[in-house]
Amino acid sequence: MQKLKDILKDDLTENESLASHLTLGCGGTARYFYRAKNISNLILAITSCQKLNIPYIVLGSGSNTVFSDKEFSGCVIKNDARNLSFIKDKSQVFADSGVLLSRFILESASYDLGGLEFLYGIPGTIGGALYSNAGTYGGAIGDFIISITLLFPNGGVKRVTKKWMFFSYRDSKLRHLSPKPIILSAKFQLARNRKEEIMRKIQHYQKIREMKQPSEKSAGSYFKNPKVDKNWARKYLNMAGEKDLTLNDAVEKTGHIPAGWLLEQAEAKRTKVHAARVSKKHANFIINYKGRAKSKQIKELADLLKAKVNEKFGIRLEEEIEYKGNWK
Repeated sequence: MQKLKDILKDDLTENESLASHLTLGCGGTARYFYRAKNISNLILAITSCQKLNIPYIVLGSGSNTVFSDKEFSGCVIKNDARNLSFIKDKSQVFADSGVLLSRFILESASYDLGGLEFLYGIPGTIGGALYSNAGTYGGAIGDFIISITLLFPNGGVKRVTKKWMFFSYRDSKLRHLSPKPIILSAKFQLARNRKEEIMRKIQHYQKIREMKQPSEKSAGSYFKNPKVDKNWARKYLNMAGEKDLTLNDAVEKTGHIPAGWLLEQAEAKRTKVHAARVSKKHANFIINYKGRAKSKQIKELADLLKAKVNEKFGIRLEEEIEYKGNWK
């Protein structure tokens, strides 16, 4: 480990608590922790860990992640690479993978460039959003990609196309590769629009999120909306006396039924494991009540919720979040 300290110098810290780096607000410690302030630092940290056979995890904003309560014996690399550049006449944007989504959307608006307003308010980075093809309200970030620059496990850097990424619902090719390439940066194709109109859309989506989503500590939407048979969903929604027509519309358009609705029907909001609780606002959010929950309690609650939905509907929910660290 001394060799890693010699390479990364004073920016490498030891025994770092991860709770403050995660939106869920719980998790263990990292034996080593490093903030990569630019792409060069990010590549240096990753390749150094690889050469020294030190396990590593790259962390973005800390959303969409549940970290084990146990110590991670390797190095957690915080991606703070946040360079943005614009080609206004082509409506294109280059973004480092550590750029926060909300900043990306707001700065693009200042150049009269829009399209990703529906993602405003999601507490993630460009890299994390691309990895899981973040989306909502019928859109996804992968729709706006021209190319993505990746660091491969062999140390090679390569630019790949949107087609290579094989984007699908809350998914990309990267989620299925092992070991995984790391997203360094991306090139986006946005659309010309008046700044005032873009800001109006941003405010619209922000209000929706404030109304529907909890303000307590969470990792974001916990489960993916499962794909279902449309006829079954239509009949079940009718049997349940569901009057929200937007649910029917969502099923018809996407073939997916909201996980939050399934959890609500399975009485998820009555289920808790100590301070790990289901949000009263939205059943697809597991919250760290008053910051007192342990990660193992969050996972135990998630497993209970999956069992409830499977028992009632015969549907196996799949996590949208990812578990990191040592869970054995």
